Amino acid sequence: MLRSAERKAERLLARSDLPASAPPSEIARALGYRIRIDHRLPPDVEGMLDPLTSTIIVARRHAPRQEFTIAHELMEANVPLHLPSEIKEQWCDRGAAALMMPARKFLRSGFACDWDLEVLRAWWPSCSWNALVKRVADLVPGTAAAAWHRAQLRFRQAHPDIALPDHADGLEEFIALEAMHGSGRSEILLGGLQVRAWRSGLGRAVTVVRRLG
Repeated sequence: MLRSAERKAERLLARSDLPASAPPSEIARALGYRIRIDHRLPPDVEGMLDPLTSTIIVARRHAPRQEFTIAHELMEANVPLHLPSEIKEQWCDRGAAALMMPARKFLRSGFACDWDLEVLRAWWPSCSWNALVKRVADLVPGTAAAAWHRAQLRFRQAHPDIALPDHADGLEEFIALEAMHGSGRSEILLGGLQVRAWRSGLGRAVTVVRRLG
């Protein structure tokens, strides 16, 4: 079912006649939607759609988060009628990621830089660190991604074909802390895994685990 989100995102991007790296705000406007930034939205509401005026209303956030919300609401406006309600949010999130990082071009860019997230951020400037690592885990077999705040795991997302060994958590935490408090990036090869980390903000890091061989 999530593949249909990828296909829908491809069709929306094609209809917009914009390049793959275009921000969702530009894609939405090209498709006839208005964007309104509203700082009066409740704290737990990132965005919403007014279907009567085709307006996407989003909370004021830092640019990558705001753009992802616009992409999510654009997918919400194009949800298939038969989609089960219990997977709608997941479908919209997957479609938003596909709209911002179309699969074929994202894979091509990742292989070209050996999945160096600093390079990928330059190539996909509308995307946050978290969105980038989640997309890697979506598309690249044998990978898992995570975000860390100090020593706390904030989320983990893994490709369906990888089962992480018990020692992966400890490796990721160690490398994440090295990246946070050192040069901004770190890497280790151990136990058949490559673990890489990049500092993504103050006291924050993202990690990508790749199974070798």
